[in-house]
Amino acid sequence: MSNIAYINFGPQSAREERLVADTDNGYTRLANELYEQVNFVDLNRNELKVIHTIIRKTYGFNKKSDRISDSQIAEKTNLSRQAVNFAKNSLLRMHVLLMDGNRIGINKVLSEWDIRECHRKSDSVRKTMTKVVTETMKNLSQFHGHTKDIITKDKKDNTKIVPAIPKNVAKKINKATQQPSGFTPSEKHTALANALGVNLLSEFAAFVDYHASKGSKFKDWDAALNTWLRNAVKFGVKPRSVSQRMTENFNEKHYGVSDIPAWME
Repeated sequence: MSNIAYINFGPQSAREERLVADTDNGYTRLANELYEQVNFVDLNRNELKVIHTIIRKTYGFNKKSDRISDSQIAEKTNLSRQAVNFAKNSLLRMHVLLMDGNRIGINKVLSEWDIRECHRKSDSVRKTMTKVVTETMKNLSQFHGHTKDIITKDKKDNTKIVPAIPKNVAKKINKATQQPSGFTPSEKHTALANALGVNLLSEFAAFVDYHASKGSKFKDWDAALNTWLRNAVKFGVKPRSVSQRMTENFNEKHYGVSDIPAWME
């Protein structure tokens, strides 16, 4: 009797079937101008995924618009519904997408697309804040490495360990500062002063002197100056007439050098 044992490895795995794209299986008819515009404008990864999916769901079925839910787009893009909704709303604000009741589609009037730098700020702020929070959590965490290396068998009864963020660290994420060097009124401040009928030159000087003497700190100095100008009217500064209002350009003003009194020499 033989003592040889035979191991059954099971049936050999079938060779993976090749996936080949073929227009016989369907295609999306799209104007070249629209296709080129999508590739040319400054859209982020999620926005591109959403717009390509909507093109597929509309022009792919010879439709200009259709009822397309966030969950449908999420299924086709491998994004979360929250990410899809954020990207879709961004595209709607930029007039890349249009809503007609509960139907959504691509705006074919390419000249109406409003892709400006202001629409990119929300993304950059979100990425910056995410990076700051991630680094803060990493530095505060008492554990480093993979979960398998951290939670051993003798620690299996331990539940979630969430390190608390100290208040002083949380404040650093959005810290107030003293007046920045070279801070001057912007065009928006000039427009607000003209609209309120106040003298921007004198009010700005008073604003700087007051907060310098107090050692004031603000998170947003532009907003602080706006508040000062509004309070100037609120607390009794008589507005100038329209004929007296003039635009002050601080960049073109030359204030010269003050003479030093003899007693100070």
